[in-house]
Amino acid sequence: MKFSLIFSLVLFFLVPLTVNADIAFLLHEAHGVSGEMTGAGHIAIYISNVCADSPLAIRKCRDDEQKGVVIATYPNFGADKNYEWLAMPLMPYLYGVDSEQAVPLYANGEVRTLLDETNRAKYLSKIIPAMSDGTLAPGRWSMSVGQGFNRDLYAFTVKTTAEQDARFIEKYGTTGENNDFNVMFKNCADFTGKIMNFYFPNSSSRDFINDFGMTTPKGLGRSFKKYTNKRPAMLFHITKYPQIDGPIMRSFGLRNFTEMAFTSKKYFVTELLTMPVLMPLFAGTYYLTGYFNIDSAYRDYPSPEMARLNLQKHLRSKRLDFVENTVTLEDIENSRKAEKKRIFGEKQTWEKYRQELKPMIANALKERLFADDEEVKKFYNHLEAQSEPFLDGNGELMLKVNNYGQKALLGITRRNILSANSDVRLAYKLMLVKVKAELGASEKNRETMEVFEANWQLLQELSKRTAALPSVQIPNSARFLTTPRKVSFKKKFTNVLVKVLR
Repeated sequence: MKFSLIFSLVLFFLVPLTVNADIAFLLHEAHGVSGEMTGAGHIAIYISNVCADSPLAIRKCRDDEQKGVVIATYPNFGADKNYEWLAMPLMPYLYGVDSEQAVPLYANGEVRTLLDETNRAKYLSKIIPAMSDGTLAPGRWSMSVGQGFNRDLYAFTVKTTAEQDARFIEKYGTTGENNDFNVMFKNCADFTGKIMNFYFPNSSSRDFINDFGMTTPKGLGRSFKKYTNKRPAMLFHITKYPQIDGPIMRSFGLRNFTEMAFTSKKYFVTELLTMPVLMPLFAGTYYLTGYFNIDSAYRDYPSPEMARLNLQKHLRSKRLDFVENTVTLEDIENSRKAEKKRIFGEKQTWEKYRQELKPMIANALKERLFADDEEVKKFYNHLEAQSEPFLDGNGELMLKVNNYGQKALLGITRRNILSANSDVRLAYKLMLVKVKAELGASEKNRETMEVFEANWQLLQELSKRTAALPSVQIPNSARFLTTPRKVSFKKKFTNVLVKVLR
């Protein structure tokens, strides 16, 4: 204990001089068939001062380039060799684009396919060649592109030094060609845990009891969080990268196997009918030995500033902060509350925005921008059926939209939604639906207040521009969706089954 305090004190003064980068567990929420069955999700590693020389090699970042790389392992990337891992820059890995301003405000399956292929051609073409028929190349390479289209991601982040990064590059500079990926004992969590333990020995371990001997993303996250709790000088914080709005099915929170056994209806019902004694056994084991709520942890450690305040609180409580000893614990706690308010807002603020949006939706219905409430509710799905994504001459993501029988273009990023060639009414409709969805979302699935208010400002600007346009008479019988897209019985059944049994 005494050593830990001294270590914290020393790092408190040395951090500004020695720390120059971050490393993070990038926890991916569960989705898809394997996610529905196991709740385990996926995990990769992010390092901010290491860059990809190619998908197969890493190096120290140059000063003149966008920094950071995500290193991820998966079975069968689809290359001619069995590579152990691929390396991708952060933004393409998260959202298939090169900057935050280019992140789509809305996305569907066709948007993701377009960006998958665009990034394959840009980053992976030497190892994943294009298909002659124009279809996506086979293999799991697409798991290294646009992960934020399908799920929320949480970055469990701490500080590193240049020396640590240099040692890592020396040891892991190029990927191996013998990927012996094994779901049970050499999976993505085993791989990323090994890297984090290379940086910080014994910092990450499996939850042997709650994950039945396997290593899982949530088990690693919990163990790493416990490790950093005792070492506040590591400046632990969590960044959330939310899933993009659209008709793609939402992901769900990571779960341990014992947790899945009593929270997932498909397993709960099976146990109830066959071996009901298992339910309290699994529940008791999880709550007594493995309980961990990732979203709650995010709300406690949501920013680098909160990490700094947590370290300051730790040092002040031990009377070790000789430089800032005039700051009281109450002052620090008030600063922590202010930081949370800045990031997450307050209930009354969210309610204020809800009340302000209501007349805007009502007016949009009155002006026939939407035929009825059902069209508002299903606009994301209808937009998918009525549009086709493309990249314009500047590489900007747009949609070609069949807008009541007329061809229109819609910019779907912050860089181009207000551009001259983006249809103002369509953009306004998109932002109305997006803001409405955010205000109706659960606390877990909400944007940060900063991002929401940026969206709100976009909505206000589009409202002004729409009001200034000449009125357009849309017949009462007209619907935005001209030809309903046929959905197979299999897909309908699958969607219902997921909702019922998740």
